[in-house]
Amino acid sequence: MNILHAMALIFTIGVFLLVGSMIINQVTTHLIDNKVKLGFNNESTEVIKDVRDLRTNLDYVFFFIAFGILLALPITAYFSDSSPIFLVIYILLFLIAIALSAVLANAYTLISAERLIATETPNFNLSTSLFNNYPLWTMIFGAVSIIILFGKARTAGGGAYG
Repeated sequence: MNILHAMALIFTIGVFLLVGSMIINQVTTHLIDNKVKLGFNNESTEVIKDVRDLRTNLDYVFFFIAFGILLALPITAYFSDSSPIFLVIYILLFLIAIALSAVLANAYTLISAERLIATETPNFNLSTSLFNNYPLWTMIFGAVSIIILFGKARTAGGGAYG
């Protein structure tokens, strides 16, 4: 997995879960407010309240998914073969990734501050913390991946590089 793919995937999942939490909150609140009109009994109302309460766990879901994606970067680098001639290209992509991560972090901050979504932002403390430090996490995992990719021992023969 490439660092740019990982960054885009983490950003997309983070925004999707944040907006999804807002939608779940609005739909379940509307259903509970209109339970008499819709003919819900007490059990139905309790199930809807449980679903609404589950949205607070989406922050932990996002954190574990993001950590898994970030952990996949060095693992993929270890099992990938690459010629040392590509080190310059990887370093350039790494610098672009750091700059792009700052843009994505700012975009997440703007999205989470939107009027409708801002009510859900307090439920996403881990996500907000990750995106506040997104360039740092990108730099750490990207550098470790490059070190692993180009620093592992290479053996002669069998098509390996030097």
